[in-house]
Amino acid sequence: MLLILGMVTSLRWLVCFFAKDTGTLFAVYCGNFISILETITYSLLLSRMVAPQLKTSVQTLSATIQNVASILISSYLGGMLADLIGIRPLFLVFGVMVALVTVIFCGFIFKFDNNDAQQAQA
Repeated sequence: MLLILGMVTSLRWLVCFFAKDTGTLFAVYCGNFISILETITYSLLLSRMVAPQLKTSVQTLSATIQNVASILISSYLGGMLADLIGIRPLFLVFGVMVALVTVIFCGFIFKFDNNDAQQAQA
């Protein structure tokens, strides 16, 4: 599920890069609910990965990073990058970056699930 949502998000960034009119951008921005699905999926994965006594702390830290740090980082870093390379190329950079991070993170989750399955069999 996380892989699919990550690829859809990457595709949204790339469509913004290739968009020629505001109608296309409007259609892309109507899909912002995907971010909510990503947050829920990420929280569910984290709750599976950590010990029960740490779930609340991990989910609180995750929510803080997702909501506070991401806004601060994207505001400053995104503004600086937009000044350096422009808004349109930034969509391409972020589309590629989201795709790469999604594949790496899903590979990590897959490895974690395989390790759990092997430990359960032993």
